[in-house]
Amino acid sequence: MVKSILKQNGISQEVIGLVSRLVDSIPYPERRIAMGEATVTLLEGRHRCAEAVFGWNRNTVSLGIHEFKSGFRCVDNIAERKRKKVEDQNPKLLVDIQRLVDPHSHADCQLRTDLAHTNITAKAVYESLVENGWSPKDLPTVRTISNVLNRLGYRVRSVAKTKVQKKTPETDAIFNNVWEVNACADASEDTVRISMDTKAVVHVGSYSRGGKSRGATCVEALDHDRRPKEKRV
Repeated sequence: MVKSILKQNGISQEVIGLVSRLVDSIPYPERRIAMGEATVTLLEGRHRCAEAVFGWNRNTVSLGIHEFKSGFRCVDNIAERKRKKVEDQNPKLLVDIQRLVDPHSHADCQLRTDLAHTNITAKAVYESLVENGWSPKDLPTVRTISNVLNRLGYRVRSVAKTKVQKKTPETDAIFNNVWEVNACADASEDTVRISMDTKAVVHVGSYSRGGKSRGATCVEALDHDRRPKEKRV
């Protein structure tokens, strides 16, 4: 049928190549109308023949023929063809996710970004939603929840430890008091000042720790700790 139509209408391969190149240079949606017009003029409006001759999609050609004959152009709304996001389909799920994640999140300590760092994972959020009454059939997968958290601006980070303030307003007063007590102890003849490391753990027992004693005989002591039962902090 295709060959007979081409022969009947006197269409050569050069004409086919020229029409194909001209139509390809036209942007959409005008290209679709051009396909329909070329099919009506050269191939008697047969969209299946246009698919075989020019390589065009026959559904697109059929729509172009209707647009060419009627004068009305179909408006493309390709953006609405995509699948809607989970948070758009179920706003209540979005509210519950934010309610669970916000208490475990904090802002960037240097305020260089508006992302919220969190130490709760997508799997933990999924499990918390199930514990709060959500059915697993109504929930998206853990991977989808991870994508939702990323779109909301949450990033999994280890929560930074709070930096301890090294000096408080009372620090100077505390050390002034210590220096005064030390000065009084140095001036007193009946006061002995002992320096003690309160952080070290000392095993209680008769152990040799490199000490020395003055006496006629040596003091006997153990060389090793031998797993003492008592410790002094």
